[in-house]
Amino acid sequence: MHKCKNDPKKSYKGDEPSPKGLGYCAHAEKVGIMRRGKDGKVWVVKKFRKNKKWVLSDFYKKYNESEKKLKLLLKKSPVDFTFKSFTDELKKNPKWFNNFSDKIYFPEIIIEFKLNEIGEKIGQYEFKKCACESEFYKYVINTGSDTGPFKSSNKILTQSYYFDINPKFKIWKNFKSKCRKYKEEYKKFNSNTNENVKKLVKQKSKITSKLLKDMFSELNKSQMNTINLLQNNIKNELKEINVKIIFKKLKKINGYYILDYAWPEKYNKKDKFIIVVFKLDDNNKLYIPNKELNCQHYNITYNTKKESIKIFKKYLKNKFKWDGIVNHTINIQL
Repeated sequence: MHKCKNDPKKSYKGDEPSPKGLGYCAHAEKVGIMRRGKDGKVWVVKKFRKNKKWVLSDFYKKYNESEKKLKLLLKKSPVDFTFKSFTDELKKNPKWFNNFSDKIYFPEIIIEFKLNEIGEKIGQYEFKKCACESEFYKYVINTGSDTGPFKSSNKILTQSYYFDINPKFKIWKNFKSKCRKYKEEYKKFNSNTNENVKKLVKQKSKITSKLLKDMFSELNKSQMNTINLLQNNIKNELKEINVKIIFKKLKKINGYYILDYAWPEKYNKKDKFIIVVFKLDDNNKLYIPNKELNCQHYNITYNTKKESIKIFKKYLKNKFKWDGIVNHTINIQL
């Protein structure tokens, strides 16, 4: 046990997700004060009868919504974006705060994109557009940017933008006016963009949609809705509890679907993941004779199991089937 920084007479464990985990006990704080917790999220002190407690702030809840929207918009963009949240880093590195004493620093939010022909031309404009549309800019401050090292064998550079939650926990006052300005800039840029870049963007969009169409072309609207929920809503919520969902395309080998090939080549013993297996027929279309997707899983036990089942049931209801036994397969009805 450790002594509270704001009241040495009281103690805390140090594993609390709220600011208490960093030494700030709620009883010694003023009602309404906001601080970041050990989970990186923004908490506020509220009074419940005679006691004060840390609860997640409305500021953070709104930021979290904007982050989810931004991720979806970046995913749909013709530019190859990756989004790394501070929560990702804290889950990956639980000992993050061990090296800090008085001044606490939190991991940054990192947005990267490849500086290929499309990224180099429209990357910055696409990001500003998505950050405005999602209202992500409302809740963060820009802490820097750089052009990073090569991250692929074809020697393509990456551009990185760094952000942090506004340390004053206030909405950016100039959000609307700045986003209007960015919108005008993008509009002007679009009108001047050369035909070559426009063709590249259109070509990439066609290739992506063709691959999806080929794979899921025989699914009906309800079945496609299940696929979309798996790839978006369910994937995002599982990520919040540190469970990764992997979508694996599986072709026949000597006339058989060998499920062992769906397993990741490399993984850590602490990893938690669910693999949704897409069996493909000879024409690269989804093969579902029993209208079920088979799922494999690893490390989905105890509290993680309960939370995972809860998330699947929330979106898929009775289409999700798993008896909870660790060595039994998860099935999703299409």
